[in-house]
Amino acid sequence: MSSSTLLWLSYAVLSFLVYLAVLAIHRLYFHPLARFPGPKLAALTSWYEFYYDVILDGQFYFKRKELHELYGEFNFLLTPHHTVAKPVLLSCYIPPPTPERHGSQHSYTEPTS
Repeated sequence: MSSSTLLWLSYAVLSFLVYLAVLAIHRLYFHPLARFPGPKLAALTSWYEFYYDVILDGQFYFKRKELHELYGEFNFLLTPHHTVAKPVLLSCYIPPPTPERHGSQHSYTEPTS
């Protein structure tokens, strides 16, 4: 290989590594869901779930229950997703739908017939 090809290849590899570092910093510290507790490896990549579901043959369900016991009702998994042990708790964090956000033809106070 010529020296210019090696130089461009090294720039590409370096750029990719810088991209991964910036992405990791963003996911761990600046992402809106970064304040939720949970394993940092799971916050970085979705390979965490892949490992438990594929390599350990479907054990992620049990790992998720273990993480809820360890970190509480909310925990940060599978960037940018998070899991909730009790869905009822979502009403504290997610506002109910309103006509302003979903169109005025919807009624949220009275059932439609």
